[in-house]
Amino acid sequence: MKNIKRLLLCLLITIFTFSAVACQNPSGNSGKESTGESESVSESVSESTTESESTPESVVESVSITMSIDKAEITVGETAKVTVTVTGSANTAYTFSFSEEGVIAIDDNGVLSIVSENLGYARSITVTATADADASKKASKSITVRPIAQSGKVHELTSEMIAAIGNPSITVTGVLTDEYTDFNQPLYSGTSKYDMLVYMEDGKWSGTWNRQVAGLGANPIKITDIYARSEDDGYEDAYGNYGHAMERVLINKNNEVERRTVKDYMSVPAVWEAQHLYNHLANLDINKFVYDSDNDVYEYVYDVNSEEDAYLLTYLSYSLTPLLSETLEKLYLVVEDGEIVKLLAQTPTVYSGTYYDENNQVHHDAMSITTVELEFSNVGTTVVPDPAPFVASQYNDVLKAALTEMASATNYTFHAVETSTYAPSGDYGDYEIMSLNARIGNNVSSTGVVGLLGQVTEDAILLANTGKYSYSMDGQDYHTTYTGYKDNGDGTYDHFAYDAKIPGFYGTKRVTGALTDVLPDFDFASEIFRFKSSYMSEAGVTYYEFVLRESAINRDVALQTSMHSYADDSLADAGKEFTITVTSDGHLYQVVYPYDLVSGTYLGYITTTYGLVGTTTLDDGLFDGYVQREVLDDWSDYHVKYYSSTVNGPHEDVTADVVLQGIFGDDFDKVPPVTVFTDIFGDNLNGPFFDWIVYDTDAEGNNLYRGKMNFNTSATEYDENAKITNLDEVFTALEEALSAHGFTKSLQNSGERYQNSYLCMINGNVQIYIENNGTKHMWIYFCYTGDWTLNR
Repeated sequence: MKNIKRLLLCLLITIFTFSAVACQNPSGNSGKESTGESESVSESVSESTTESESTPESVVESVSITMSIDKAEITVGETAKVTVTVTGSANTAYTFSFSEEGVIAIDDNGVLSIVSENLGYARSITVTATADADASKKASKSITVRPIAQSGKVHELTSEMIAAIGNPSITVTGVLTDEYTDFNQPLYSGTSKYDMLVYMEDGKWSGTWNRQVAGLGANPIKITDIYARSEDDGYEDAYGNYGHAMERVLINKNNEVERRTVKDYMSVPAVWEAQHLYNHLANLDINKFVYDSDNDVYEYVYDVNSEEDAYLLTYLSYSLTPLLSETLEKLYLVVEDGEIVKLLAQTPTVYSGTYYDENNQVHHDAMSITTVELEFSNVGTTVVPDPAPFVASQYNDVLKAALTEMASATNYTFHAVETSTYAPSGDYGDYEIMSLNARIGNNVSSTGVVGLLGQVTEDAILLANTGKYSYSMDGQDYHTTYTGYKDNGDGTYDHFAYDAKIPGFYGTKRVTGALTDVLPDFDFASEIFRFKSSYMSEAGVTYYEFVLRESAINRDVALQTSMHSYADDSLADAGKEFTITVTSDGHLYQVVYPYDLVSGTYLGYITTTYGLVGTTTLDDGLFDGYVQREVLDDWSDYHVKYYSSTVNGPHEDVTADVVLQGIFGDDFDKVPPVTVFTDIFGDNLNGPFFDWIVYDTDAEGNNLYRGKMNFNTSATEYDENAKITNLDEVFTALEEALSAHGFTKSLQNSGERYQNSYLCMINGNVQIYIENNGTKHMWIYFCYTGDWTLNR
């Protein structure tokens, strides 16, 4: 099963068989390890490719191409007009290509028609026109093509009835049932039921679901997703599909209606047409139904080897339910009083733990199957409305007062506890629930509480992260690590850690800004929470509990309330609500939010308790002997990791200026000051690292080596998938800064290759190139000019 919010983790691309649809992960650079050896992999790839011929720069810049199609969709037998215009070249010819061959064709007059003889379901086809004068200039448009509805009658079922429920505007209600049978341990067998509600109209889809609680009816936690087709066309997803962007419609943390482009884990926009969140029922062929008189249903009997049927039955599961991603193996319609009143379907049975006995008879440990029962209403009149901003619920003023207090608080204590609700079986030697040990300093102990305890003051934030080993030889199961942030009093603050050699704390990184920059902002509208219940503690304190109303913004609000690393992975969950609890006099008590790691592999929730607002203090003498982070503004301040003076020689501890003199010799004076990079990236240069590269061979064919040094760093502006959002700004800043020190941009060695982006600057024999793989991570390399080229 699936929740639509996760559908982009795997998009529908290739058919396995009648009962399965495969997903292909996009190829991409997975990033590099933070070592000096990381470059060797990318270099070996680059060297296997020769430099290709390129179009002269003047021609590339002058040619442009545009395309339009006068219809958004056509049915078999209809046509559309395609108009293409090429400018900037005497050669105005162009060539058409299609995202799926054999479905449509365009004649010499630009008339587009459907040529497929077996168009089993509606689909979006992308037409791309490529300029003959410059193959890099392309224009793309998408068009939806539909088969002609089959006519006929099977017993009382008619093609007109199918056409009726195939209306783009329809409401679907129903129940999805998961059945699990354990043949070895029947006690583990069980059934889970989910209520579902789907609204569809042209260009918009909404799905709501909740789990039924045995004996109690519906679970109050309902998850709703609303998606819409963007106005603009021409988006391309990670799999080469073109069309409109898919947008998520939601109420944001500021209680405003917002549309967000849905992106995959690589931050590539999803294409609406490729997600198939629209009604496909009209594509059911009346001639493939058989009447089952015993059960008074109409069974859809299709060709199990047909890709067309496999796609259609999978698209039906996507569009008709907010949960199901598997294809449907069986489908039935129920007819009453001259109309279709119900659809019944089930997925293929999945067996696990298959084995054979001594008689070669197959057995299984367990089996699971999913069935759905759906009903239709409001055919032709269903409208998917945008959600409306929330109205303040009861006790909203109390919640608002608590949030206002925390938004300006610079002095409080919190304790964030993780509770795991699901993880793969096995011994991971990992954490339970987190705590603060009594001793200041990294340590192990036989007692503790697993968790992240934070003490926030105006001058410093102390974080104690306690975990528990699954076992130990000496009974010292608990381990605590201390880190934090300390104000330097000069507009900067240090990240700090503990070092037993001092013993005490030392700065690991200096950051320009205020200490409050690292704290949750509590910047969201109180109206997005609904009052749920109240209770009184034994001490006589009354607490009000509020529930987040919009499931699409779990992550946004978690990041506003929590310093725990799992806030970045918060997602709505059918088993745990996102709640905020405050006292009746307007003080924050607790925040609870669910998390989802690795696409459902690890599930759980974080409970953060707050207190001592305005009265939190740190121990006197805590920072006695503190070693403040030094400002590293000279090459001699950096010690090079993995340096060896000879190839395969022993590692030595030398400073970066020594290494750079060894690489560049007399041109060392052309090396820019390290402040060129610290001014842009701050105190965020990891390394430097050193490696030997082969730059030539001698007369006997022996390799000649020269050194290369690099830093690893990262940008500060990136999205929820850790994809950089300001690469052009960073590259521009680097280019301007290096140009001021005599460097010139190498056009040949700057640009994109293998989905990575490069900026290369040269000054005499000093070559500096910066690499980014699309993530927030970047690599800065220093090498002898010519030892690295983009296309080698």
